Amino acid sequence: MNSEFQIIRWGIPGWLFFLTVLVFKLTEKGFSIISMANSFSSPGVLAGLTALFVASGVPIGYIIYQIYFAFKWTIMKRKTVMRAVEDIEGFKGAGGSEQGLELWNKVEMHFDKMMSIDTEKKQVSYKDLVRRYEYFSNRTSRIHGLGASTLAMTSGFLFFFLTMNNRASLLDNGTFLTVFSVFLLCLGSVVYNYFLQNKISFVQLNEIMKTILEAEDKKEEKKKKEDEGDED
Repeated sequence: MNSEFQIIRWGIPGWLFFLTVLVFKLTEKGFSIISMANSFSSPGVLAGLTALFVASGVPIGYIIYQIYFAFKWTIMKRKTVMRAVEDIEGFKGAGGSEQGLELWNKVEMHFDKMMSIDTEKKQVSYKDLVRRYEYFSNRTSRIHGLGASTLAMTSGFLFFFLTMNNRASLLDNGTFLTVFSVFLLCLGSVVYNYFLQNKISFVQLNEIMKTILEAEDKKEEKKKKEDEGDED
């Protein structure tokens, strides 16, 4: 992954955090951007805050990603991770007590062994396996993006709510209630897609390992050809 794309990837959760705060702040002003802009002492202050928004999105997004990863592996259930190695012979850890990241590291090491050692003994297309693994990696990147976005949207709303002076007035604000309803719909869609894609990703990796495991052994294939040649 090139550095430019990585910066954008880190920046999106940070910018999404600020955007969530901004949208809910606008509900207090009836979505009057001009009125909100006039609340600043000078145009220079507004321009400075805009520049701060763009610049600080990347470091804040990076922090959000780290919190997301820590939270993800804390709540990740063992049975979810084990989907990746279901019916995979030779995996050491199937009967262990590892959880979360510790278990996932074992899964990754086993997959690496299968890709680097087992494929040499099998009649299987290594190029095709790499293509399928790249597709798996792209899916996991999208999953992490969804997870970080969920955290960014949630924390953005909490920041707005906790820093508001008169929270009781929100119940009488029709604009806020409408925006909040749309926000919950968007947040729910992101969360649903996250869990759906996360489940599929483990199954996807499992299918790649099964392809390697079930491929015919090169020695057996060679012996079969030799036997057929002797019969002729």
